[in-house]
Amino acid sequence: MKVYISGKISETNIEDTRDDFEIIEQRLRREGHEVVNPFKIKHSKKSTWEDYMRADIIEMMKCDTIYLIKGWQYSKGAKIEVQLANDLNFHFF
Repeated sequence: MKVYISGKISETNIEDTRDDFEIIEQRLRREGHEVVNPFKIKHSKKSTWEDYMRADIIEMMKCDTIYLIKGWQYSKGAKIEVQLANDLNFHFF
């Protein structure tokens, strides 16, 4: 399965959050999944939140499963991703 990781990124300690996403990514890879980690999607340093979301959703659409990191419900972007995943019948971890 190709898995997209979703969770709260904005307004967090970015290094701790990056580590959390990396830990999940490595675990999913060990389980044999292909993984899309939004921290590894290329963005311009001048990107806005909207630019990040557009790029991330493009990559998410290439997946069939979404993994939700604890606390995702406190993220505007993750809630958008979850709604879209629900509407498109993604599998959830």
